[in-house]
Amino acid sequence: MASKAQRAPLGLRIATNVFIIVWLIIAAFPFLWTFWGSFKVELDFFSISDWTNALTGKNTEETYGSPFTGAGYYGAWVAEGFWRPAINTFIVCFFVVCTSLTIGTLGGYALSRSSYRYTFWLLITALIFRAMPPITLVSGYLLPFFEWNLWGILPTTIIVLVAINQPFTLWMLHSFFQNIPKELDESAKVDGCSQFQAFRLVIVPVMWPGVITTGLFSFLLAYNDFAVTSMLLAESHRTMIPQIAAFLGTTQTEGNVMFAVAAVVSAPAPLFIRVMFLQRQIVYGLTAGAVKGERVMERGFDIKALGEIAIRCGDVGRQVAFYRDVLGLEVLSGSSDDDGIVFFRIGPGYGGHTAVLALFARDAGRAEIHPHTSDAPRTGAGSSLHHLALTVDHEAQENAMRWFSHHGIDYRVEVFDWIGWRGVFCLDPEGNTVELVAFDPSLLAADGQEKEDSDGKGVSQP
Repeated sequence: MASKAQRAPLGLRIATNVFIIVWLIIAAFPFLWTFWGSFKVELDFFSISDWTNALTGKNTEETYGSPFTGAGYYGAWVAEGFWRPAINTFIVCFFVVCTSLTIGTLGGYALSRSSYRYTFWLLITALIFRAMPPITLVSGYLLPFFEWNLWGILPTTIIVLVAINQPFTLWMLHSFFQNIPKELDESAKVDGCSQFQAFRLVIVPVMWPGVITTGLFSFLLAYNDFAVTSMLLAESHRTMIPQIAAFLGTTQTEGNVMFAVAAVVSAPAPLFIRVMFLQRQIVYGLTAGAVKGERVMERGFDIKALGEIAIRCGDVGRQVAFYRDVLGLEVLSGSSDDDGIVFFRIGPGYGGHTAVLALFARDAGRAEIHPHTSDAPRTGAGSSLHHLALTVDHEAQENAMRWFSHHGIDYRVEVFDWIGWRGVFCLDPEGNTVELVAFDPSLLAADGQEKEDSDGKGVSQP
């Protein structure tokens, strides 16, 4: 079935594509133009008499013998030592992100799980501080920093940036934690975890994309900050943004504009690299909870025991004789002479289920449920693992089917009324059949009459 976009009128699709292309050009043009101009001299890129010089590089070619030059990058990074502000920037960003996320995850988790009324007012207070202009907070820090001789160094700037950024990380992480069911904490505690172990081992892995997204915003705040870093850092400890501004010069000092242009083009590179490697987590974190009332879906079922081991045999007759006569297992159903599938009772299983061993002939079973080929088995001398059956509660099978549908996993349902089983079949990533099986006495056939499977999506009739 064609998607809605494919079914849209041709004129609408053309207009949409044209709009997207124009929007991308407008959005990307400033950066692309700056990137192009960074390889020119100032007389070309900022030419007033003839703007085409920025395209042709007339003065650049007269000066360097080529319409392109890397003099701006050399001057910024080597002659002016722009690598020092770059290192200072990464030091500041690293400690701001680590500190903000550490306090934010612990605080957001505690507030999301707290039932006290003051939780709301703490968040409102944090929001008020976040709404205040950063410059007002910086001015309050200047006097004690001067008095204690702490002005101009990186640690004091990190403290101020964390203080400014912390309300944002607290609010954002608090919203992520609220989307995680409290039942996960309770389940972890039942399994013997402490509160902190439940947080570290269960909750944080679930909301890791939210941590990545919040960390990116914290990184951007520290990376792009100008007001705080320009007021609190001495010239020897400048980060990249104040140093780029210094390249432009002042009324007292002459700057070099092309150094600033080259530095501006260089500055976003770490952001591109970070987003490129973390794009999936960032997108997931940005969209998590976007729908009102959306919560992280619970799995809704737990594996209770091993229900069945199935082996596809090269010589099913010899295998049957071994497990029946040598090991003494009781035959439940089938024979190697009939349909090529023989079930043995291993022992009592979970919730009335019977743990079984199933021996399949090489060409036995239904291909749509039990994939098989004529190839030689890959394991064992003459047999290979056929499929794995895991026992769950009968009610949990419905949750399992919803879980599979939610994740786009195809599944089939089959009822084995001769033994009171219902199996939900799916394939693992390598094509092995995995069955979630449950026992229900109501499924047992009466007087040899077979019961039909319930109709529904993903259900096949046996």
